[in-house]
Amino acid sequence: MLRFALAVFAGPALALAQLAPPEVPRPPRSEGWLVDAIAATVNDSAIMLSELRTLAAGPIRSAQQQVGQLSAQEQSLIMRRELAALIDKHRMAQSVKSLGVLTPDQVEQLLRSELQRDQEEMRRDLGSTLELGRAMQRQGRSWPTYEREQRADKLYLFAREFAVNRRLARQINLYVTPRMLQQAYDENRARFVRPANAKVAQVQFTGSQALADATAAAAIWVQEDLSPRQLADRFPGSIALPELGAGSLANPALRTFALAGPAGAVSAPTPGNGVVLLARVTTFVAARNGQFADPDVQMELRKICEDRVRLEFEAQAMGRARLRTEVWQSPGMRGS
Repeated sequence: MLRFALAVFAGPALALAQLAPPEVPRPPRSEGWLVDAIAATVNDSAIMLSELRTLAAGPIRSAQQQVGQLSAQEQSLIMRRELAALIDKHRMAQSVKSLGVLTPDQVEQLLRSELQRDQEEMRRDLGSTLELGRAMQRQGRSWPTYEREQRADKLYLFAREFAVNRRLARQINLYVTPRMLQQAYDENRARFVRPANAKVAQVQFTGSQALADATAAAAIWVQEDLSPRQLADRFPGSIALPELGAGSLANPALRTFALAGPAGAVSAPTPGNGVVLLARVTTFVAARNGQFADPDVQMELRKICEDRVRLEFEAQAMGRARLRTEVWQSPGMRGS
């Protein structure tokens, strides 16, 4: 009797189990997609990995154009270098409120004013607030996002203005003294007092048609900016010679021609040692005898000295900024 009851109750359950759809196995739990990450922080300001990659893309492309494909280690080195520059920028931006030129509230007010002016200019260029919103949407950004992106850049510019430019304008005469100008002149004398110098490309012609070929080649070289090899390829039997400095030219006539300049000048066919030479000045630096008291020299010296003072002020400002900021870097972005 008990066995019959169990069979009665088990029968419907078994039928339902046979009619139910087979259980679909659950897919493994997704770990998600890495959208962005924090590469470093400077105080409470985060440097995102996406921002770092965007900045490093240009230097990486330039390096690849010069030397070919970069290894992962070489690209990582460029990334770390760009991150160091970003950290220094954020350090300066963070320090602007402690420079003592403006109060923190005044700095924030100045920042809001700059951002509002940016918004007005963009709205004017696009025609309306609606078009500005659409432009932001196409870029996948909003105005608050734009403000966050611009904050560090603008605060960095404020810090440079307060810590370097204004200080330079007030104190430049205290640093750029006649003694400093004289020292700069002595250190850069070769820049102000120098003989003429030039580099020359040459093509050598041989055979019975050498003079005629050199004459025809000279007319072409005046009109077309060709390399020596490209010119030599047009005249069978001619040879492109390595580029030489004027002082290394064995032919005195060509040496005199080269030192007379200017760049791009083409010599007359010049016979010598059974061949005919044709030369073209590729680079030329005119002679100069600039004395310390010359007005032009004084202007250049002042520019040299001001640049030195500016670098000194920037180094001092960065030193103070480093003392006032705490930096954390992602373990993956730290150098070995």
